[in-house]
Amino acid sequence: MADDVQLSVQGGVAFIQLNRPSTGNAILGPMFDSLRKIVLKLADAPPQFLVLSGEGADFCTGLELEAGDPLYGMLESMMSSRDAYRVQELITRLRGTFDAMGRLPCPIIAAIEGTCHGAGLELALIADLRIASDEATFALPGVRSGLLTGLGGLVQLSLLVGPARAAALTLTGSTLDASEAMSLGLVSRLCPPGMARAGALDLVAEMQRTSPTARRQTLLAHRAIRQKMAEGLFEHESQCAARTWISGEWQQGLSARRSGREPSW
Repeated sequence: MADDVQLSVQGGVAFIQLNRPSTGNAILGPMFDSLRKIVLKLADAPPQFLVLSGEGADFCTGLELEAGDPLYGMLESMMSSRDAYRVQELITRLRGTFDAMGRLPCPIIAAIEGTCHGAGLELALIADLRIASDEATFALPGVRSGLLTGLGGLVQLSLLVGPARAAALTLTGSTLDASEAMSLGLVSRLCPPGMARAGALDLVAEMQRTSPTARRQTLLAHRAIRQKMAEGLFEHESQCAARTWISGEWQQGLSARRSGREPSW
């Protein structure tokens, strides 16, 4: 499982890459542990910049809920016992991996190709800046599958595009194309397909020409603003997500998706 998330460092730039291209880099439960270990390693020796990406055609298609996955087993057990408190604790722990990444004292850039949906978009929203291929798509489509992951996507998206637009997107599960994402401020720059990582490195080169102290303090100020605006909201999102998980509707949605039909709620 460690190979599903890869870390490389070139000069002062660290690269974290999801490495399950055959699945669209879908996230399995153990990948949260792999990400956490990488983040802890980077926290000990922070890079100047961090670039997030996915191997192949997609950034990340979201969570992959499979019966053999430990995360699936834990959620199924908690659903059976209707233990919303334990589910919320689990969600908070998983989100903690993303939060820890967002505290690294360096600019984080998400280089997005193809699909950036669900938990993949929630990961990209941790970044300070997002560079996307002009063929990329963005969505938090959980309502269509009977779930709210609770990894912070609702809060982060609302901060970026505004509560009304975030509600319109997430209550319908709508998909944004790259130009729409750019117009809403979800994406900072667009580039040709296959060039997102190169675009991220171009942005790194621009930032390298700025004052290191001013750059870092500006970054910390921006993050403090976002943190203040989001105060208390992540906990509320995780509470709502826990109620969604114990409802069991996500299993209906998953079954319908596998059989190629619309869920019957």
